[in-house]
Amino acid sequence: MNTNGANGHAVLGAAPSVEAVERTTLVDRAAESLLDAIRRGTFEPGSKLPNEHALAAQLGVSRTAAREALQRLVSLDVLSARHGHGYFVETPEAARAIRPEVLSLTRGPEVLLEILEARVALEKELAILAARRAGADDVARLRAALDELRAAIELKSPGTEADVAFHLAIADAAGNRFLYRLTDVIRVYLERMRGSLPAWTHDRSDVLARHEAILEAIAAGDEAAAGAAMQGHMDMVLRQFEARREQLAEADG
Repeated sequence: MNTNGANGHAVLGAAPSVEAVERTTLVDRAAESLLDAIRRGTFEPGSKLPNEHALAAQLGVSRTAAREALQRLVSLDVLSARHGHGYFVETPEAARAIRPEVLSLTRGPEVLLEILEARVALEKELAILAARRAGADDVARLRAALDELRAAIELKSPGTEADVAFHLAIADAAGNRFLYRLTDVIRVYLERMRGSLPAWTHDRSDVLARHEAILEAIAAGDEAAAGAAMQGHMDMVLRQFEARREQLAEADG
């Protein structure tokens, strides 16, 4: 059987192993430990995992907990279960390389900051690509989402659905399916974070103007202006986060 050597490559020798987990939230921790082992390359794509008994011993959990953790990773498309043969590591594909369910194994303000930083980089590039590629239908879709956002704000509503529709329309106009998938992952994860951290709210005072600037730059095909407008919008989101970091930490704790 193979295991990792000091250089990170598989070498011949003892069976691959994973770290034992604490006796709390066993299934979650077992699933996370297995994910970490797969990320480290302990188990290569296409390789067969040890049987449930061996994994349970390595993880320090019952066979039932080990089995549930394995099934969870099967549901995430990280593993496949082959009847009579065991569990195998799946080969990543663009459509499911990043799953919000996997990200949701962790939570809290520090994780949220990392996701927001990823969103800043992603949204700016999407706005630039949208300005380069958007057609009349894309611009019409953006205007419709902006109109919905304007109506919601006038009614003193957050307009979250319209906001999401606006950003997804930009991602769609960018014409890159993989980047669109990343946008959807981040959106789902942020929605879950909002649900678990209710103290996190948004100031909507200048949201509409920022969205209008992004739309007009995309409609004009001005890549530099679209990127700058989106960067300004994302900077505002980060400032709002920083102003609430302590509240978020208390809510998470």
